[in-house]
Amino acid sequence: SNLSWLGYGCLKQDWTLITVNTIGAALQTLYILVYLYYSPAKRPVLLQSLLLLAVLAAGYGYFTILIADVRTRLARLGLFCSIFTISMYLSPLADLVCGAGW
Repeated sequence: SNLSWLGYGCLKQDWTLITVNTIGAALQTLYILVYLYYSPAKRPVLLQSLLLLAVLAAGYGYFTILIADVRTRLARLGLFCSIFTISMYLSPLADLVCGAGW
């Protein structure tokens, strides 16, 4: 999420977005590395991290290579970031609803 918003900030040249999401991405990367270091089962965690990295590379390729127009890229990346952020907030809420037996 932070890397998507960081890319959006770079396209828009908004230094607030760039600064906040650079710090967020660095902290999340540090968290993943620490988790990997202390995890007793390193192979599944490493494979999940590599899969996530492949998805990130595919998204980067889509938004930089396949969408040539900067305005269109900015609009689609902004929409993707917004939907991804909303889904991050909806997933715990859905778990609460499903866990409550509704």
